[in-house]
Amino acid sequence: MSRSSMYYMYYCFPTAMDECPVCMESFDLDEHMPKSLDCRHAVCTECMLHPRGRPLRVCPICCRDIIDSSALPNDLSIIAYLEKIKREKYLKEQKKKSERHDRQSTGSL
Repeated sequence: MSRSSMYYMYYCFPTAMDECPVCMESFDLDEHMPKSLDCRHAVCTECMLHPRGRPLRVCPICCRDIIDSSALPNDLSIIAYLEKIKREKYLKEQKKKSERHDRQSTGSL
C-alpha cells in the first residue's frame, strides 16, 4: 500500500462510521457512544471503560498509545452521522405513514 493510500485510509476515513473496532457493536448514543482517540480513530465508551477487564492502552487500529483514556472526547463526526441516520429513518417512516393514510382516505371515498 502506498504512503498516500495509507494517509487517505487512516486520516480521511479514520473509522468505520457505524461500529466499534473492538467489540464490533454498532455505535449509538448510549453505552456504545463513540470516543475519539488522539489518532482520530474511535472506540465505544463500553470498550474504553471495560475492555476485557483491563484499560485500553493502544488504538486497536493503528496501535498508537492512548495517553489519558478517562478524558477522551466524544467523536462528534460519528455522533452527527448517527443523528443523521436516525433522522432519515424517522422521516422515511413518517412518509410511509402519510402515504398509507392518504391511500386509506382516498380509498374510502
